[in-house]
Amino acid sequence: MVGIAEDRGFGFAVAKRLAEAGAAIVVGTWPPAFNMFDGMLRRGRLDAARRLDNGELLEFERIYALDAGFDAMDQVPQAIRDSHRYAGRGDFTISGVAAQLVRDLGEKPIDTSSTALPMGQK
Repeated sequence: MVGIAEDRGFGFAVAKRLAEAGAAIVVGTWPPAFNMFDGMLRRGRLDAARRLDNGELLEFERIYALDAGFDAMDQVPQAIRDSHRYAGRGDFTISGVAAQLVRDLGEKPIDTSSTALPMGQK
């Protein structure tokens, strides 16, 4: 899922439904919102919203800083690269996060096939 930075958006709702169907959840959040989202998770401020139908909490396999406005680092203006809001985030572009997914989770890190997510499950 891309664009999750809090619990009120469409992306968070979709992530919950996918988790309830048995999917492992990997998310990308806008680099300037990364610390806020991570902090809310660590402090338990999202626990009520993360509660799944079975009583367990939605867990995130990985959380990546991702700015989907850029395909590659050579497209990122220097002012953004130098911004403290992006500092230390590594390659936060689409291609950079895609490469990191492969490094972290293997050659085919995303599986949305019907065998991965059985039809008819919540």
